Amino acid sequence: MYARVKTQTLTRWVFGDGHGDSAFTPQITDSAEKTVSFLDFIQSMAVRAIRLQHNVPLQKIRAAVDLVEATFGITYPFARQHTTYVIREGSAKGELALEIDGKLLQISGKQKKQYLFDQVAELYMDRVDFGTDGLATTFTAWGSGKETIRMNPHIRFGEPIVTSCGYSALVLWEAVKNEGSIKDAAKAYGVSEKQVKLACEYFDHLISRDVA
Repeated sequence: MYARVKTQTLTRWVFGDGHGDSAFTPQITDSAEKTVSFLDFIQSMAVRAIRLQHNVPLQKIRAAVDLVEATFGITYPFARQHTTYVIREGSAKGELALEIDGKLLQISGKQKKQYLFDQVAELYMDRVDFGTDGLATTFTAWGSGKETIRMNPHIRFGEPIVTSCGYSALVLWEAVKNEGSIKDAAKAYGVSEKQVKLACEYFDHLISRDVA
């Protein structure tokens, strides 16, 4: 739900299925359970953006990830502080590119491994914060300014939290259903109506999943 895709779709992207390999290598591979880590979640957001906005085939995404890992030793490429692009014009239209050390490198298609100078469009990552190692650390799932809902893998296993009050967004959202109104939910938990409303807006957004 947090990635706004169906469970079957996320499973295919992270772990693969009978129809093909995963879109990237999951962080946890030595467990019988299919556990999606925070970095897997961030990479899934990238895959969602690539497929939803540009309809790039899953096989092409996987090939690009393999290329970056094998050539540059960069693991979890879509969860790092790189900028991902999709080329919009020319013979390489629809191919993927990654900004590495300030240069744009094409990572899919016939001209892969070639540095680019063409005009391209930024794809995602404007709500992700990164650590000193370049890997994603937090994701701002909803809101802006002082009123935000953030996901941090070190806080309640990455559950979305309304940062201004510290409550789980899910708890506040369910409180509205249990208490009957935003006003009563806010009173029950000792928070502002604005904070409860933010949680409700976020889950209304999540429920309207639009990727198959």
